[in-house]
Amino acid sequence: MSNLIRFIRRRWYLRVSIMIFMNIFLFIFVSFPNPVLFIEQLHRQSIGIDSMITTDNPIFVKFAEEAYKYNKKNPEMYIYKTIKEKRDCEIYGNIEYWAYPHETIERGAGDCEDLSILTSALYKYIKEKHGRAYEEKIIRQPLHFYVLKNDTIRNRTEIYGWKMPEKEFKRYLSPVGRLTAYINELPPWRWFIYLSLTILMNYIYYIEIYSIGENG
Repeated sequence: MSNLIRFIRRRWYLRVSIMIFMNIFLFIFVSFPNPVLFIEQLHRQSIGIDSMITTDNPIFVKFAEEAYKYNKKNPEMYIYKTIKEKRDCEIYGNIEYWAYPHETIERGAGDCEDLSILTSALYKYIKEKHGRAYEEKIIRQPLHFYVLKNDTIRNRTEIYGWKMPEKEFKRYLSPVGRLTAYINELPPWRWFIYLSLTILMNYIYYIEIYSIGENG
């Protein structure tokens, strides 16, 4: 073991590479502590958010019928009533996870993209099943989603969810704005753990590499 550490110490590029790798790994682990959901999220992002607007799951079908009975003109009001808005880290542990409509219904909570997917699926289902002429589109802003709904019967275009104001939209386009938004996605205690582990890990790494190298 000491020979391996000595070998690493004598090559600066190995020392730097290993330290960078460890810090990246720790950052990913704190952001995505559930590796199974992390891999699944990569797959869901690869197929696109529109592919997740599914309407055939029995759990969703039951929910959609209840929403239509609750308010035929504005069935999305049933989502406001029954689904809480929470961050992904509060629901799934990971900082980001796109949920299918039935997953959001089962957990009774979702963040902006989860609610957008569920709402779009609801409009799609009601249009196909009950003939209500809804046209919907998920609008993506920096780190945010909302649904643009066009009710052709009433000739009205409405926004479901919160649309980011132009001033805030521009701020989020900047590196500082994106970093701030990312930090806000996790609770302070998670970042405290990350910083504590980062300091401890780098300290131990430094001691292990340099103390043995100097003595051996």
